[in-house]
Amino acid sequence: MLKKFSLQRQLILIFSIISLAVLIIVVPLINKNLSNVIDKQMFQTLEIAQRGYIDYDYNPIEKSSDKQIYHLTYDVKNNLIIPSGNITYTEAKNLSYVFSSYLTDMIEDNKEKIQGKEEYAETAIYFQITKKDTNTYVISLAYSDYSANLISAIRQQIINTLYITFVIVGVVIFLWVSSLIKPLKQIRKYIEDIRNDEESELKINRKDEIGIVSDELIAMKEEINRQSKIKEEMIHNISHDLKTPITAVKGYVEGIMDGVADTPEKMDRYIRTIYNKANEMDRLINELTLYAKIDTNRIPYNFAPLSVNDYFNDCAEDIEMELDSKNV
Repeated sequence: MLKKFSLQRQLILIFSIISLAVLIIVVPLINKNLSNVIDKQMFQTLEIAQRGYIDYDYNPIEKSSDKQIYHLTYDVKNNLIIPSGNITYTEAKNLSYVFSSYLTDMIEDNKEKIQGKEEYAETAIYFQITKKDTNTYVISLAYSDYSANLISAIRQQIINTLYITFVIVGVVIFLWVSSLIKPLKQIRKYIEDIRNDEESELKINRKDEIGIVSDELIAMKEEINRQSKIKEEMIHNISHDLKTPITAVKGYVEGIMDGVADTPEKMDRYIRTIYNKANEMDRLINELTLYAKIDTNRIPYNFAPLSVNDYFNDCAEDIEMELDSKNV
C-alpha cells in the first residue's frame, strides 16, 4: 500500500502512525505510574515543608501560597493538638482521625518518623509524623488536590516533552529523507537522459550507497560511450575495407568486358581474383554482423598466425591486376 506513495508521503504516514501508537501506549502508562511518582513527590514535599516548620518555626498563614499543607503539633503530656495558622482547631481535630492510629503506634514503638496516605471524606490525605522531642510530635498533612495539581503539571510537562520530541525527530527524519530524494531524482533524470541519448552530468558527492550507485551509473555511461565509439570505428573500418574488394571486382569485371583478359590464363586469373574478392567481402560482411552484436559483450576473438610475405604478395598481386586492367 505504501509503495504507491512517494518517500515523503510514506514518511509522513509512518511517522503519524508511530506517533499515534506511542501516544496510545505511553499516555496510559504515564497515568498508571504517575500515582507512584506523585506519592513519592508528595512525601518529599511534606518532608521539606515540615523541616521548615520544625527548624525555622515557619508557620503558614491562611492566605499563604502553601495553605494546602497543614502542620499540627501534638503535645503528648497534655494530649493536645496545636494547629498551625492556616487551619482551625476544629478542622485539625477532624483530621486527627486520619493519623491518630499511626500516631499512637508511633508513640508506643518510639519511632522517629512515619509517612502515610489515607482517605477522608472521599479525599486522599497525605501525612507525615515526625518526632520532634520526647513530648512533641509534628504532623504535616496535604490534601490530594495538592497532588492533583502536581499530577496535572507533570502530565502536561511530559506531553509537551513528547510533542517537542516528536516534532524534532520528525523534522530530522524529514530532512534526512529529503536529502535522499534529491540525489534519487538526479539519478532518475540521468538515466532518462541516457535512454534518450542526451548529454547529461551526474554530480553526487556522497560516500554512502547512493553515492556508490551514482558512481556505477557514471562508469556505465562511460562504458556505453566507449563501446559506441568502438562500434562506430569498427563499422567505419569495415565499410572502408569493403570498398577495396568491391573496386577490384568492378575493375576485373570491366577488364573482362573490355577484352583485357584476352588469354585463357588471364581470364582464369581474373575469375579467380573476383572469386577471392567475393570471399573477402563475405568475410567482412560476417565480421560486420558480428560487430553488430557488440552489445552482448560476447564477441569471440580467434587469433591465428599470419605470414607477412603472403600478405604483401597478395597485396602486390591485387595492385598488379588493377594496373593490368587499366593497361598500365
